[in-house]
Amino acid sequence: MEQQASQLKPVGRVVAIRGPIVDVRFDVDTPLPPIHEILETQTDDGQKIHLEVAEHLENHRAKCIAMSSTIGIPRNTQAVATGSPIRVPVGKGLFSRLTNVMGDPIDRKGEIQASLRRPIRKKATAIDPDLDEPSHKGYEILETGIKMIDLLYPLVKGSRSGFLGGAGLGKSILTLELIHNIVERHQGSCVFIGVGERIREGNELYYELMRTNLLDKVVMVFGQMNEPPGARFEVILSGITMAEQLQEEGQDVLLFIDNVYRFCQAGSELSTLMGRIPSETGYQPTLFSEMAEFQERIRSRRGGSITAIEAVFMPGDDPTDPAVVCIFSYLDSNMVLSRERVQAGLYPAIDPLVSSSVHLDTDVVGERHFGIATEVLKVLNKYEELKRIVMVIGVDELPRSDRTIYERARKLQKFLTQPFFVGAAYTGKKGEYVPLVDTLASCEKILSGQLDEVPEENLYMIGAIRSAPREPKGQKPRRLGELLVEQKQLTEEQIEQALARQEITGEPLGAVLVQMGFITESNLVRVLSEQLYRQEKQPARRLGDLLIESKVVTLEQMQRALARQKETGELLGSILVHMGYATGTDLMKALFVQRAHEGGAAEAKLPRRLGEILVENKLVMPEQMEKALAWQKSTGEPLGAVLVQMGYITEDHLVKALSEQIRDQEERPARRLGNILVEKRLVLPEQLEIAIQAQKETGELLGSVLVRMGAITEQQLLQVLSEQLDRAALEIEE
Repeated sequence: MEQQASQLKPVGRVVAIRGPIVDVRFDVDTPLPPIHEILETQTDDGQKIHLEVAEHLENHRAKCIAMSSTIGIPRNTQAVATGSPIRVPVGKGLFSRLTNVMGDPIDRKGEIQASLRRPIRKKATAIDPDLDEPSHKGYEILETGIKMIDLLYPLVKGSRSGFLGGAGLGKSILTLELIHNIVERHQGSCVFIGVGERIREGNELYYELMRTNLLDKVVMVFGQMNEPPGARFEVILSGITMAEQLQEEGQDVLLFIDNVYRFCQAGSELSTLMGRIPSETGYQPTLFSEMAEFQERIRSRRGGSITAIEAVFMPGDDPTDPAVVCIFSYLDSNMVLSRERVQAGLYPAIDPLVSSSVHLDTDVVGERHFGIATEVLKVLNKYEELKRIVMVIGVDELPRSDRTIYERARKLQKFLTQPFFVGAAYTGKKGEYVPLVDTLASCEKILSGQLDEVPEENLYMIGAIRSAPREPKGQKPRRLGELLVEQKQLTEEQIEQALARQEITGEPLGAVLVQMGFITESNLVRVLSEQLYRQEKQPARRLGDLLIESKVVTLEQMQRALARQKETGELLGSILVHMGYATGTDLMKALFVQRAHEGGAAEAKLPRRLGEILVENKLVMPEQMEKALAWQKSTGEPLGAVLVQMGYITEDHLVKALSEQIRDQEERPARRLGNILVEKRLVLPEQLEIAIQAQKETGELLGSVLVRMGAITEQQLLQVLSEQLDRAALEIEE
């Protein structure tokens, strides 16, 4: 009987191959295989190829879609009908495994131990209402630990949420961060479907889950960018079939799909290859029915749920693209990523004024949450109106009430940024998980004005407000030891040991820390740079206002530059230089005037900024300084450390510039470098006189001259500079 059954399987021959589309002809007396049935053929080297029947043609032919590459299939090769559609393994044996569209393992760990296989296509399951149970038992919110999502776009169990954005805006990173945050605290299961994305991203996800011990909670199925459109199209149904089985077993399933647009794209490729006439918009005419086929399978049932989080690529950042419109019509929460926010360094780059969520409602999140979220959106919306006005007249010309809203909105923008766990290797900052209760409390503090005296940069890339450094405006610079403890480079016990030794030896704290082996010289230089940077942080006037007042540019030129800045997102200084309205020297002069105005008197002689010194000494080009300042704004690191990391300057040059900056500060009651060196008997008076004479002739810094003469070592010079900085900070505090 079995032999007779095998003989009844239709056998055809390959008669045409057009890329991933294969035509198979069957004998006239042999029935054609049904639509979606799988045929098996092979290449000339024996590799098995699966073909899915898509259409029945005249002359007893079937048009099929290949699930893998058709390279190497000879003409007239046999194609045997399997009598079954695509069936994938389901169940708990899939956890920690990687499979392809056919359910075959691709992780080289052997066969998958699964006793059950299910077809990826099935008829819609009828819903059997239970009249004895209430139709709605309430909403269950899944906390993500991401401040902006928990506040404005709550993730509800059984819902569909999506990240929509163009290339390079962080869709995949957001998806990986949600997997990390939710799966780690979630008792259910997770299914990840990789649709048409890069192999590298799937590889990174696998090893990230392995590193965080989450791999045994995740099922992964991939149809990646290098595979034919048939695999990219069908893999999304394979993944949903696996999720449905877990749901039927009574589990709450998190379904991550990256990227749904690639599913539409694969369908469009197949439609064109099969000769179908496209719709007026260029996509396949069956786009909406194909989208509904899998989106409607994402729903909650009695005993289990599927919560979908979908990444959606927007071609050309166009939210009106027909495929994108088709996708977000099924989503409960649409989180649109903004390129403008990425250029401003605001991550996650979700635009709160374009995005929306049906679950931001009092019935779902409660009165308090809804009230805070609504007020946040109101303030951010007002900020967008005021931002256009500020570009022309400056923030100082705003009425007091508008200025308060403007500043609080900027604080909210900075606070809603967040370092990610999965991005720590690239940013150097450890990720933060922020509970919803802390997010709400922190937003309340900002909205109520409790943090009006806190600089906005202190709220950038932090967790809850309680972890923000709360420096009121005008506060004196913090001491070296405080910075080292805050940055977790040293412990409080190490600082106490170093301070005890400092009391005995009288040496500068930085030199003591290096001698005791608690910190390296390079790290010490970086922290000294940050200490100077913190002294310089005060409210700055807008660059455009100063350039107009000094008649470097006209009002019309500034308006054109601001309009271009809005389009490109570049720095204003760079635009002015590129458009020929100002030179690098003009910008440096404006920065110096800006600095003098911050001190309260334009004629006061204030210490020059590190950037001014480096540009004046031609160690760094103005364009390089602009890039470094933009990077500093996004990372919050000291300017000196940024310049060294970007390769624009060496550590030796940085020490020289810091030395010159301290020399500028010596107009205040701090002792000159030469006096300290003579007092410490590191340099003889005769050597100092010779060095000062050489300095007048060459224009070099005194410290550099002394080192070149061999009168002092770089280590000794660094100790004295550290002591000078400590004394200057102490005088300011007193």
